[in-house]
Amino acid sequence: MLTREYQKNRAMKVALVDNMNNNFFALARYFRDLGAEVDLYLIPGRNHTHFDPQADTWQDVGGMSWIKDFPMSYHPINYLKPARSTLYKMFAGYDKIIACGASLGLFYRGGISVDMFIPYGSDLINLPFFTFELSCSFTSLSRSALLKFISVAQRHGIQRSKKIAVNTNWHLANQALAKMSLTAINIPRVMVYKEHMPAKYNIKYSWLSSYDFSIFSPTRHEWATNSEPMPDFLQNGGAKRNDKLIRAFAQLVEAKLVSSPLLLMCEYGFDVDYSKKMVASLGIQRFVKWLPLLPRKEILIIMQHVSVIADQFREGMSATSAGTTNEALAVGKPIITNSDGACKDVSDPYYKCPILEALSIEEIYFWLERCAKSPLFAKSVGDAGAKWFDVNLGSGLAQKYLTLLHD
Repeated sequence: MLTREYQKNRAMKVALVDNMNNNFFALARYFRDLGAEVDLYLIPGRNHTHFDPQADTWQDVGGMSWIKDFPMSYHPINYLKPARSTLYKMFAGYDKIIACGASLGLFYRGGISVDMFIPYGSDLINLPFFTFELSCSFTSLSRSALLKFISVAQRHGIQRSKKIAVNTNWHLANQALAKMSLTAINIPRVMVYKEHMPAKYNIKYSWLSSYDFSIFSPTRHEWATNSEPMPDFLQNGGAKRNDKLIRAFAQLVEAKLVSSPLLLMCEYGFDVDYSKKMVASLGIQRFVKWLPLLPRKEILIIMQHVSVIADQFREGMSATSAGTTNEALAVGKPIITNSDGACKDVSDPYYKCPILEALSIEEIYFWLERCAKSPLFAKSVGDAGAKWFDVNLGSGLAQKYLTLLHD
């Protein structure tokens, strides 16, 4: 028998536009499970292949007719072209439009106010505030002028959104919203869709069981350069501060708490070379292994074979808005990261989330040491995280979004 909520959801046709981190692909699948008719629009020319839907599922997305292409790419010239007729024709049949990324600027140019903006990061923090810079080069000057035009369109698109959904513990997001005199609905993002994982891939990573204590950090490496960029880089460094994890791990190796420790990281991000140099300077190369940039579906499998997951340790950034933390919770592994106080804030959606909170090198080491000494403690934290995920970040959270759209 269909629930009243399911029947209500069936009456709604929703368009999800852009798919950074595969967040919207996950949201679309939950929405469809809950009865809503949903189409996901991918941006043409996207260069993050590991964020394509096929990177997030063991099913063949070729048979998913509800995955479509947005009619315009993010090429700067498209922000100068007339967009009204193109976008109205494609989206007139939808009851609701949810968007992220630079699509807000294109919708503004098309005269469409989206029903909900769910930012992933730079689309809110940086893009709406591009600063025009004078240059002696005509090419550079023209490019700056065009980027300024896109920035203004993005800001107007955000300001005209009917709802903005963001975890308000995210201070940089709050600062950006304040600059535009906007407020947001305090809610986390749907990031990870839990699905069955083929046994043959579990076998592929079984070699990880040969280590007494293993740490996996698939987070992109951004700490030595301002590649995000971050407005307070000079004070707090790059967006992830992976360097703190590497130094804490070096202390673990030196303490000799376990006979075969392992730090597993991905060659992902602008500062991979800086991280490799740090590993070498600390003399811990034989305890560190590097994997290539991986699709999420493989990351989730690897997570099941390690002892602990580590995410990011940057002042002012909460990992509650980051994929790695949510992935760890989904598979039931302990996650060490900075939640920027979210887990202790009664008003935050991640209140009482079983995250092992750490910001400094000393705090990271504290949790590494405790998990290494007590596998039972680590397991209990992971199990608690899995239960928390099912209630707060999976299908239940997706239904909260649908309820917001009904309002």
